[in-house]
Amino acid sequence: MFKIRVPASTANLGPGFDCFGLALSLYIELTAKPSSRWELELQGEGAERLPSDETNLIVRVAQTTAASCNIALPPMQLLINNSIPPARGLGSSAAAITAGIALVEAARQKEFSLQEFFKHARKFEPHVDNLSAARLGGFTVCCINDSYKVFVARHEWPTTIKAVVAIPEYELNTKRSRSVLANRYSRSDAVFNLQHAALLQSGILTNRPDLISVAMKDRLHQPYRAELVPGLTEALELRLPGLIATALSGSGPTVVAFITENELAISSSLKELFASKGIVSQTQTLSIDTEGRKIDEI
Repeated sequence: MFKIRVPASTANLGPGFDCFGLALSLYIELTAKPSSRWELELQGEGAERLPSDETNLIVRVAQTTAASCNIALPPMQLLINNSIPPARGLGSSAAAITAGIALVEAARQKEFSLQEFFKHARKFEPHVDNLSAARLGGFTVCCINDSYKVFVARHEWPTTIKAVVAIPEYELNTKRSRSVLANRYSRSDAVFNLQHAALLQSGILTNRPDLISVAMKDRLHQPYRAELVPGLTEALELRLPGLIATALSGSGPTVVAFITENELAISSSLKELFASKGIVSQTQTLSIDTEGRKIDEI
């Protein structure tokens, strides 16, 4: 019998499109024990509509991963408690995929290497920003080379900076959110994002909120996705004491604000901003998860 915990994540952080990931303190928690057949009990976010049989993403990933490794994966009884809202830009799919691979790791009592993890995970999710944060925790910078090998650098996040997330009630799937992006970008926009992404990483690594505030600007995805997220443009321009910068979380529609203080006023402002567009939202103040995927015997 074992327990698995995988964090949510926010990706891009403004200019780091498909490059940056950050693990957040919302989780999929899964308790597994042997059974004569697959049995799933779902609790929390999405429990009323996500599959509770072998078509569940976690089980599909586990079975596919085991089969590709010639591992005999026994059926299990799973209690899945999920606090990550699905289809909101908080890495719910990446967390589920990571949890499915972790089931195989726990069953075989051996971790996959990071490259093996990505090989299995990318069968279900080609973008590794959320996956890297879910697996490793902290702030991650990822790259895929011409041979499709994944390179990831993991860094500690400044302990004084928290994240406020404003989560609209409506869902927005990644495919729809990617469909509005441009097919070509100007040289000036590409250079703009390169400069800001480099400065953002420097600001994070040196704990410089002033640099982070300047750097978290983007021209590659947020301007295009604004049509799908009413209020995003205004949220990106929000200025309040204690607020460093805001960004669209992943493909949206969640907005993430990075703060040092004044969380109640910032949370209220984001909620009111969405409300002014006729959108109901919930806000939470989250810490940065530093552990990533955990597997514990119980």
